[in-house]
Amino acid sequence: EAEQIKSHPCTVHIWDLKRIYNLEASRTEREEMYIDLKDHPIPCLLANQTENKIQSLLAVMSGNTLVDLYERWGSRLLEQNVRSFLQSRGKVNKGIRSTILDAPDNFFPYNNGLTTIAEEVVTDVINGQTYITGLKNLQIVNGGQTTASLYSTYFKEKADVSNVFVQMKLTVFPDFESTDLVSKIARFANS
Repeated sequence: EAEQIKSHPCTVHIWDLKRIYNLEASRTEREEMYIDLKDHPIPCLLANQTENKIQSLLAVMSGNTLVDLYERWGSRLLEQNVRSFLQSRGKVNKGIRSTILDAPDNFFPYNNGLTTIAEEVVTDVINGQTYITGLKNLQIVNGGQTTASLYSTYFKEKADVSNVFVQMKLTVFPDFESTDLVSKIARFANS
C-alpha cells in the first residue's frame, strides 16, 4: 500500500516486462482499463439495445464506489470529458461539497449524475436483480465535477459518503474511439 506524501494520496503500480510488452503490442497510447466490480456490483437496468450492439443502462452507484474508482483510476476516467475539475471555488462544486457534508441523503435528487461510456460491460443477475460486475475502458463524459468534488470532499474533509448515491447513464459500444458518437454523447449531455 502507498503512503500519503504531504497529504496527497498515492498509488503504486508495478510494471513488469509482460505488462510493458502487452501495452506495446496493443498499439494504443494507454493501457486497457478493466474495472472489476465483483466485490461491489452496481445495480442497473437495461434501458436500450440497438441493432448495432449499442447498449444503454441506467444504474445507481454508491458514493463509496465512485470514490474508489476515482482513487484507483483518477484522470483516466475523465479523458473523454469536455471539462476538467474547476476546484471547489466554483458555485457548482461548492454546492456539491455542501450537499455531501450537510445533506448527503439529498445528493441523489439534487445531482444530475454521470453520463458514461464503456467499450464493454459485464453483468450478472443476483437474486433477480441485474448488476454491473465489470467495465472495460469506462469514461465519464459528463459528471467530472461531480466525481472530482465527491472525491475531494471525501479525501480533504474526511466526509462520510456512505449515504451518497449517484445516478449513472452508461452507453456501451465497442471501439468507441473510432466513432463520433462519443463527442455527440458528451455534447448533448452538456447541452
